[in-house]
Formats: sequence, structure tokens, C-alpha cells
Amino acid sequence: LSAVRDELLVASAMTASLDVLVPPGTPPTDALVDEFRTRDALVVVDNCEHDVAALGRVAAAVLAACPSVQVLATSREHLAIGAERVIVIEPLPTESDGAGVELFFDRVGRLGVELPDVVWRRSVTELCVALDGLPLAFELAAGRATVLNPTEILDALEERFEVLRDSDEGVSLDRTIAWSWDLLNDEERRALRRLSVFQSGATLDAAAAVFELDRWSTLNLVQQLSRKSLVTIRHTVDHPTRVELLDTIRHFVLARAEEVGSLGRCRDAHLAWVDRFTVDALGEHGDAGLDDPLAAVDAERHELRNALDHAQTSPGGAAVGVRIAVRCFNWWRGRSTAPEGVARLKRLIPLAALDVEDRVSAAATVASLARIAAVPDAEVDALVADAHRMLETVPPSAERDRMELRLVEAEFDDSDPTLGAQLRRLVEVNPSSDDLTALHLLTAWTIANAPDEAPAVAARIARESRTHGAPCRAHARE
Repeated sequence: LSAVRDELLVASAMTASLDVLVPPGTPPTDALVDEFRTRDALVVVDNCEHDVAALGRVAAAVLAACPSVQVLATSREHLAIGAERVIVIEPLPTESDGAGVELFFDRVGRLGVELPDVVWRRSVTELCVALDGLPLAFELAAGRATVLNPTEILDALEERFEVLRDSDEGVSLDRTIAWSWDLLNDEERRALRRLSVFQSGATLDAAAAVFELDRWSTLNLVQQLSRKSLVTIRHTVDHPTRVELLDTIRHFVLARAEEVGSLGRCRDAHLAWVDRFTVDALGEHGDAGLDDPLAAVDAERHELRNALDHAQTSPGGAAVGVRIAVRCFNWWRGRSTAPEGVARLKRLIPLAALDVEDRVSAAATVASLARIAAVPDAEVDALVADAHRMLETVPPSAERDRMELRLVEAEFDDSDPTLGAQLRRLVEVNPSSDDLTALHLLTAWTIANAPDEAPAVAARIARESRTHGAPCRAHARE
């Protein structure tokens, strides 16, 4: 049906292709029913996505009246009729011994290109993974292998739609995807543009936030796109469902978003969602939130980094990025990524319009992460001194105490005789905080300076942990 653009002509196209006689005055669908009423037949209909409604009506009429007929329809979209059974054709396996890799080697061999298996299998496997297991992509990439080796093709995939085309045959990967894109309505295209800014897919809640729709409208829209074979739904035990785009489709949609000037707005919406997500997961100040906050951030680590990258270039985004990075202090620390946290904050802070409290908090966080990251002492000392100068301008408040504690952590020295009193004060100003850092530091200082008192401080940590739940207990175990 690829050549049929008028849904009223679907039944006529079928009768013509199948050599079915249509008597004058007889509707083509009735002629099909009369032809197949007593026949045992399989009718194969290809390229149906732009005529699904019309084909659905024809197929339903034939199947209802012709008990020995089956219809096999290939389509990127469901026919949505009662008799339909959907069989999803998954991408080819891309393991090193998978069918996708074998297909690539077969196609380049047919073109007379010799790729010794022992030399090239690893590179070909990486290429097939990057091509999402799509057979057409393999065919087009194999055509380029007459000039480029697999590693060079992989390196060129930043411009994949230029690489993956056959000018002689008029076939290209982007033209194939555009076939489906052109059939979408405005709401579906907008949703795909917004979904394309997620690097690792989105939960339904994240998609709803970025789509700016309620959860049920988002669910319905995602279901529509899934039925059109444009999104993939991934179910994982103990984790929320994720909605994903194949990387090839994602690149196509990102290009379309850029063409219509909406890519910046899509990325801004994604940054705003990451900001809200980190508040929910970690607490506004990074010391509260979900039962397992670090695991929650782990699940969205690609989106966190993606948002922080965008924050550097978005008007007003740098300040949001600084607050996100500061909020993630315990994640940078707990996942041994303190050097990354330092580097990101150093890039974002000069770009951000911050109030005094946010600037001091950021400076204190950089200093503390720098100490954890084993940055040279002289640089850490300079960062701490700069943060202290700014801290002096902040009036007493709970936020000031957090900043002071962060700086104590950055310059912790258990031989400092004055530190015990400072830590005791910081413990007392917020004795029920989920973040037990002050108690940990006080315990360490007490062990060094007044070991007889250390058990009582350690018992305080245990008591706080029991009182304030799982996050505290995890922190206490550390």
C-alpha cells in the first residue's frame, strides 16, 4: 500500500493487486468478500501505516465473512480491530555472536569487502549496538564499508543520517523515520520532541512533568506513540516503567526540534524537572528526601549530567545547575565522583547569578568536595578561605549552619582544640537532621581528643539513626 495515498482506494488497490473481478456497481470490499468467502488463503498487506483505518475496515469485513482467510499486515501502527493479534518485531540482537553482527558481516561480504573476524568483530559489535539493532541501518552502514572501516563509521555517527544513506538507491534512514513522523499529529510530535532530551528514557512522572501534562494524559499519549512503534516501553522489577526512544529515532527528533526552534525550551523543561526531582530525592538542602536517596539519583544519573551540561548554556540555567550540584553533595561523595562535582561547580558558579547564601553554599560545597577529591591542599585552603570570607556576610540561620558545617568538613582537623565546641554547637542547632555529618565529625574529633567521651557521642548517632529512619541508618553505617 506504499503508493496508496487515498484511504478510499485501499480496497480497490487490493482487488487490483489480487486480480479480483469487481462487477459494476459493487463496492470493492464486497468483491473481496465474495472472492475469499470459500477460499483458504493468507493475504499479505505491506506498508499499512498511512492507511490503517481504511485497511482495518476492509480486513474486519473480510475476516468476519471469510472464516478460512487470514490477513498478515506489516505496519508501524496497529490496525485496532477486534481480530488483531499484534506481533512486535524487535531490533536484531547486537551481542558479538548475535544476528545483527552476523547480518553486517554478511552484507559487507556480499559487497566484496573483507573484514577479518578476529580483527573487526569487536568494532562491528559496537557499531551494531550504536545502530540500535535496526536491519536497514546495518544495510546502509555496510554500503559505507566499501570506503570506511567499521570504527570510522562508528566515529561518523554524530552525523548518522548523512552516513546512513544510499544515494544511488534513494534510500536513507532519516527518510524511513520521516515516513512515520509525517503521520503524527502536532501533540504527538511535541511529546516526542520533549522526550528526545532524555538520554536514558523517562519515567511516566518525568515525562508528564516535561510534557506539561497530567499523568493520565501522558499515559494515553505514550500509549499512542508506542502503538506507532516510535517509543519503547521498558519494564523492570522494582523500578518504575521507563519510556525510551531508540538512539537513532532520538537523533532524528532532536534535529526536528532544532529545526522548529523548540530544542532550547525542551531542554529547559528537562532541567526544571531534574531540579524538582533532586529536591524530592535528596531534600532541598541535600539532607533529607527518599528512603534511599543515592539509589534514586543513581537511576537518573544520565539525566542529572545531561541537565547540568545544558545548565551551562541556558539563560538563567547556571543558577539552577549550581543548586542541583550543591544538593547532590552526598551523591558526589557517596559515589566517589567528588572530582566531577568539583569540576561541574567550578564551571557553573562563574556563570550563575546567585544570591549570597547560594554563593556561599556553593563555595563551601566545592571546598569540601575538593578535599574529598584529594585536590592539592593549597587549592582547598584557598577555596575554604574564600568561602569563609563570604560566610561572614550571612546572618545567623539554619542555612548558615549548614554552610559552616560543610566548611568544617572541608578543613576538618582533629588536632584543632577549638573544633569540639564548634561541632557540639552545630549538632545542637539541628539535632534531628537526617544528615548526621556533624555527629560523625564530632565522634572523630572526640576519639582523638577525649576518647572517654567517644562512646556517648557514638551512641547519639545510633539513637538519631533509630529515630529518623532508613536514610539516617544508612548514613550511620557509613
